[in-house]
Amino acid sequence: MGSLDYISPDANVAAAFVVKQPSALVDDILGFIETAAPDFGKHLKQAEAEHNIDLRTDIAAPLGGEFAFAIDGPILPTPSWKMVFEVNDPARMQQTFEHVVSEVNKEGAKHGLQLLAWDNIESGGRTFYQLRSVQLGLEVNYTFVNGYLVAAPSRALVDSAIRYHDSGLTLKTSKRFQSSLPSDNRTNFSAVFYHDLAALVGPIAQRLAESGAGGTDEKKQALMALAADTPPTLAYAYAQGDRIVVAANTEGGPFGLGTSNLLGMPNAFDIQHIIQSGMRGDQGK
Repeated sequence: MGSLDYISPDANVAAAFVVKQPSALVDDILGFIETAAPDFGKHLKQAEAEHNIDLRTDIAAPLGGEFAFAIDGPILPTPSWKMVFEVNDPARMQQTFEHVVSEVNKEGAKHGLQLLAWDNIESGGRTFYQLRSVQLGLEVNYTFVNGYLVAAPSRALVDSAIRYHDSGLTLKTSKRFQSSLPSDNRTNFSAVFYHDLAALVGPIAQRLAESGAGGTDEKKQALMALAADTPPTLAYAYAQGDRIVVAANTEGGPFGLGTSNLLGMPNAFDIQHIIQSGMRGDQGK
């Protein structure tokens, strides 16, 4: 998976998968949706005709078969996410993006709003694009490089992804990742999911401990214990002719959670509240 070459050795979470034909995947997803909502196809065709876009040919067709996502850098105060898509036709894909943004802004103009704004800069023979939400102040930065689209919340993170690729110092070559690979050396995966919860949850738990937010001391201690006791985990899948075989490198499965972790673990609602509090940096609220 070449998409993982843009993920750093210190990534907290990374997931990637490959498909043979993105267009066929879209057909399967749409077919599945129509089994639950028979009118979906009709409404989709109406929307495509109204906005002069075809989901299958304009969005799926330019794509290659690889997709990756990672939390790759500090999680506080803003998560350093990264997305990498294989793109066979970058010009077509960018044209589609610009058309979609134009259509979104047309709808916004009906209400006196500009919803999205473009910016781009040429650097090192490459065009870097920035798409901003005018109302929310959020942005996505991306560029096309070596047959991939690399996107992140900042230009600096996109630049660093390219440097990791060029240096060869990536998640795939890191000792943590290499030590998680299956002992039989069957690494021709169809999908992978990797995480290191200690590095991901640790900063949030520490921030909670310092701020006094997020519930009782017992819950915060349980969260910190969860981070400390959960090893780096790799789950992987092999797509075969009539089945998908899934395996993981720990007894706790894809999330690396053994019995000892689960017994002292806060419930799902507690975890959600604790993490949200840590992300906001609540001060005893």
